[in-house]
Amino acid sequence: MNKNWVLCMLIIVIGCATNKSFSPTQTFVSPRSGFLKQETMTVSFFDSRLDRQYSESIKSAVISHLNRTYPSIQIILLDDEEYFSKPSVNSIHLKINIMGYNAGFGLKTTSGIGLINGKPFTFSGVSDGKWNGITGFTVILYDNRSGEKKYSKNIAQVISKPNVGGYKTAQKSLQDSFQSAMNSLVTFIDQSLL
Repeated sequence: MNKNWVLCMLIIVIGCATNKSFSPTQTFVSPRSGFLKQETMTVSFFDSRLDRQYSESIKSAVISHLNRTYPSIQIILLDDEEYFSKPSVNSIHLKINIMGYNAGFGLKTTSGIGLINGKPFTFSGVSDGKWNGITGFTVILYDNRSGEKKYSKNIAQVISKPNVGGYKTAQKSLQDSFQSAMNSLVTFIDQSLL
């Protein structure tokens, strides 16, 4: 009986000390029909995380969210190499650097985060003793339709949940942080281009 209890506790401790990523699922949107009607926006990504797990899924989920939010805009995904290229004249271009996408138990959540100018991208509100879902982007929006305007923002979302359901809780925390980051992204786009 004592050995079983020790084994159970060891499994729980080892399970709680891990980081976990999950592919993002579809997000909820509020469509902005007619916003920037007949405009084109190009989007490029750079994934600066140490562990680039689910990189393509994250990019696809972001593009899907943008397409469903802005049905009047033609959104074109460029190759990753285009991230470091200068945006075209007379265009709208969105550069998204994936800085963090992870679920972890306690403070270990922030391992593997991308760097900005050699310093780690920071997340505030990471709770010890809970599952933390973190999603972080550095976003640069160029509006070169009439002149050259550049807007930038760091988006860092943390959702913490008590460890009631193990990895199900981790997945829910991560998806909620991703949803929150997507909401912040479209708010940034709205405010920049209105």
